[in-house]
Amino acid sequence: MGKLYFDLSTRTPEQIAQIISAVPEDWCWLDGTLDAPQKLIDDGLAHPDAGYVLGGFVERGFKLASLHEYRHGRRSDEPIRRVDTLGIVTVPRLPAFVGFNEAGYRESFALPLPEVVRIAADLVRQGYLGGLSFFSGFRNNNKYDNPERARFQLVPSRELPDWSGVQITPRRELSPFLLLAWDPRHRGTREHLKPIIAACEAQGARFLGDTPDGWAQQMNAVVTA
Repeated sequence: MGKLYFDLSTRTPEQIAQIISAVPEDWCWLDGTLDAPQKLIDDGLAHPDAGYVLGGFVERGFKLASLHEYRHGRRSDEPIRRVDTLGIVTVPRLPAFVGFNEAGYRESFALPLPEVVRIAADLVRQGYLGGLSFFSGFRNNNKYDNPERARFQLVPSRELPDWSGVQITPRRELSPFLLLAWDPRHRGTREHLKPIIAACEAQGARFLGDTPDGWAQQMNAVVTA
């Protein structure tokens, strides 16, 4: 699998939103979660618990959910936690989170991917942080046999996605980054990632090579598109 890493740690929310906006409209779906910044919650502008789940197979592509149950699920012996509908709809306030679960799946007419991309970009502009994985498609009826992927890790992380194929020793915290990957076994090519690469260059995201290990040594490398 081919990989390209870009450092996002010094990019502004607007610059990252511009890179997200470059995800091609004919890609397939988005998985991930964006969380409201604590300041929006402290200022009463975002709800502390209620949020939204967007999904290709969610009815009408949208549902209201509790952050607690979204994060942890609900045990069979637990009572159902009522979502504070009034507190997010009638006040109104921004969501505590937005979860993306195969959101914009290309066979979903309720929530097409270009709309999902705009939602994600607008949330990032407002300071929302988390992780987003865009997928260009799949093969062999397997969700993760993807030609191309784009992983935006917008908070510091010690864990890399399994599909990155990178082992870092000793384990250390990684700054926010974008990982672009393509898999020739599934007809993936670097060519299909050129719009996102061009956006990274336009927004000044520093190219790090094919691994985040040795982060500092590759900060000033230049990507050849």
